[in-house]
Amino acid sequence: MMKYELFKQIVGDRIMEFMPPIFSGFSPEIKCVQKVNVKKDALVLRPAEWGESIALPIVYLDDMYDIFRIDEDMDELLRFVAGIFISYTGSIGGEEFDIDFASKKDSIIVSLINTESNGELLKDIPHIDVLNMSLIYRVIVRWVGDGFDSIIMNNSILKSMELSGQELYDLALENSRRLFPPTVEKLKDDIYAVSNMGNMFGATSMIYEDFMKELGRTIGDENFYVLPSSIHQFFAISEKKADPEKLVMVLAEGNANVTKECDRLSNAVYSYSTGRGVLSKAASYR
Repeated sequence: MMKYELFKQIVGDRIMEFMPPIFSGFSPEIKCVQKVNVKKDALVLRPAEWGESIALPIVYLDDMYDIFRIDEDMDELLRFVAGIFISYTGSIGGEEFDIDFASKKDSIIVSLINTESNGELLKDIPHIDVLNMSLIYRVIVRWVGDGFDSIIMNNSILKSMELSGQELYDLALENSRRLFPPTVEKLKDDIYAVSNMGNMFGATSMIYEDFMKELGRTIGDENFYVLPSSIHQFFAISEKKADPEKLVMVLAEGNANVTKECDRLSNAVYSYSTGRGVLSKAASYR
């Protein structure tokens, strides 16, 4: 079996053999990308005439290596990778590569990530600490069917938008509530699943004070536990009907066996007080 490092080198060296002539001005680049919770090796085809402030399709090489290991057909794998680039690039116009971030203020949204797992990522991005989580900002660059492509806002993008920290926070919360209003679904045993319309970054609903107070009325308890199953969703249950130490065991098992690493949010169960409007840590695991 070909080693991963050699695989990366060959993909970078040969990918342009499989791209059509229209891509002759592009250059392959392999770089380490800091994603939420993980670092991934990414292959990018960068057009020479555009600068750094562009939206480019990315292929993650560890994912491609898993595919390659099935039959070890490098040419077939490279055709597949080329097809991804061709499909993505052909679906948008050139003007969408070069982003005018100043015009995207209505497309800024919020998401929550784990602070400890994302120390490197947080160094260069505006964020707000929320207990052992961090609230970060994303810019939606285009809508794709029922979903969207977004990039994490860094300090350079924020500077280009000429927004203060408070303006950014207020605007992003307003956009998130407008574009992706919170949703609540009652499950068995008086457990409620909370996300948002679209089921993307729905765990941020826990920072909406008015919504959380309404959620308490729905649950029938002024105090309830928040179990963050992922960055996209959390479960809520009355404090009268659950033990936080048992809930944290459920959370640990879910994080280990169900939730994808890139979607894990926290190792803690929280308690929310509607009277005080405060989220606090109730239990955690290591």
